[in-house]
Amino acid sequence: MKKAPFAIFYTVLTAFFTIYVVLTTFVIKDAPDVTVQNKISISGTPTPGTDVAAVPTAVPSGTQGESASSEADVDTSDIGDAETTPGLTEKTTPIPTLSPTPTPTITPTWTENGYIDSNMSVTINKYREYDSDIYVVDMILNSTDLLKTQLASAVRGSNWEVVSDISKTCENLIVSVNGDCWASRNGYSIKNGVLIRDSITKYSKGLTFQEPDQEDLVLFKDGSVQIIKEGDVSAEELIEMGAWQLFNFGPALINDYADVSETSVTTTDVADSRNPRTAIGVIDDLHYVFVIVDGRSSENKGVTCAQLAEFGVKLGLKCLYNLDGGGSSTLYYNGEVINKPCRHKNKKKKKKKKKKKKKKN
Repeated sequence: MKKAPFAIFYTVLTAFFTIYVVLTTFVIKDAPDVTVQNKISISGTPTPGTDVAAVPTAVPSGTQGESASSEADVDTSDIGDAETTPGLTEKTTPIPTLSPTPTPTITPTWTENGYIDSNMSVTINKYREYDSDIYVVDMILNSTDLLKTQLASAVRGSNWEVVSDISKTCENLIVSVNGDCWASRNGYSIKNGVLIRDSITKYSKGLTFQEPDQEDLVLFKDGSVQIIKEGDVSAEELIEMGAWQLFNFGPALINDYADVSETSVTTTDVADSRNPRTAIGVIDDLHYVFVIVDGRSSENKGVTCAQLAEFGVKLGLKCLYNLDGGGSSTLYYNGEVINKPCRHKNKKKKKKKKKKKKKKN
């Protein structure tokens, strides 16, 4: 009978140890799954439920598309209020639905929110951030030849045209946005591998001066991208290095995954105010994004460059570069403008009736 207390104590201790082992085993086993899921969410890999509803539309077999960045969009009075494309489900957390990788056996296919063929794929995601509609065009290309620029002068010989009109001059176009409005800028200009302007000289109010700190984004033929300062390398050297497209606007917002919007040499007061924006970003070689933000309306406030950089960091972008924004910010897909450009509002002015002067007798 004296051994009873010891036996009870031993039984309780054994039970406690068994429970502890079971609980510890469960926690250790479960932890890696939680960690992996967190990494998936942070990396931007699609999670269940993020797919955008889409209705396939047949296209002629053998059609090869091009992704173009149109230039110098100013007057959008002919666009009007564009209806949001059906199927672009709004997201509040920037976790992109990535474009699928093109394969040689893919039949060219259009959907409500994207396009895919054997050479390229495009997926358009819509977000609601900063009290604004933000469109992200995710593109995976087999070659940089598929990303082309078109100048406004291709329409009617003018340097100022709307994106929709410029886009209609492009063959096999899939998606386009406004570019860097090079006609109103100074500095380098390289379009589709052709050197258009090689001087960093700026003329303003009768004065001539240099802008060696102007930051440009350069897309090379091998698919790589660099942000350069014009004073560090000549335009001819960039051509020799294989420059395919050069965008001259700024500021640089993200470089090598780091937010550089606050220290960019081209930051101005306009960058610090909330406006419609257009930007080009990089996920990897031959994997790019266009970002278009609506603004200047009661429905859409627009974003500052710092907010746009913050959004790009959430998307996990390696690089993000600001293009011409404001009333020019336009997203054109499958023959339609699908965002809401604000410029047309400035054109709807009421005609003033001329008052007839009464003749005195």
